[in-house]
Formats: sequence, C-alpha cells, structure tokens
Amino acid sequence: KRFVRKMKEDIPLFKYHLNKSLSTMLKAVPIYREFDVDITEFELIVTTLMEAHVSMLESMEGFHNSVIGLPKLSTELGRCKKEMGKTLLEIVDITKGGITSLEEIESIISNGS
Repeated sequence: KRFVRKMKEDIPLFKYHLNKSLSTMLKAVPIYREFDVDITEFELIVTTLMEAHVSMLESMEGFHNSVIGLPKLSTELGRCKKEMGKTLLEIVDITKGGITSLEEIESIISNGS
C-alpha cells in the first residue's frame, strides 16, 4: 500500500519536470540554429534520453504485466494489485508522451528547422 501511495504522489512531480525539460529542449533547438552553434552534443543528449525512455518503457510495461499477472491472495492485496496496475499504466503513458516529444525534437534537429 505504501509503495503504491508513494508512487502516486510522485507521478505529478515526475510528469511536471519531464514536460518542463522536454519543452525547454524543444525551445533550445532554434537557439542553437540561430547562433550557429554545433548541435552535435545536444543531439547526443537527445539520443541518450530517447534510449533511456525506451528502456524505461519496456521495464515499466514488464513490471505492469508482472503485477497484473499476480494471483489474487486476499481482498486487500487484490486492491493493491489493481491500484499498482493503474499507477504503472499512468507512468507508461507519461513515458510514451516523453518518447513522442523526443521524436519531435529529433525530427526538428534532423530537418534543420
């Protein structure tokens, strides 16, 4: 129960900071272009973040599948399993959104826009 509650409490913070970070990165690309700065290091950062997000997505989906695959042992554990499943799906959705944003950033970088 405590683990699920802690995860649920941290999700808004995770989502906020992820969105802020990706939004800032998206705004940085035109600045790099405007001042004709080498964007190679920035591209490496975006690639590294993408790899981390894809890995996290795979891990969270695997964790979710493991949790929902657990047998029901008691009413309380069943409720916890259900809440944990919903919480993990929320993290999966946030992570997918991060991947979409990173793909957009990669596209902007590669198109030179």
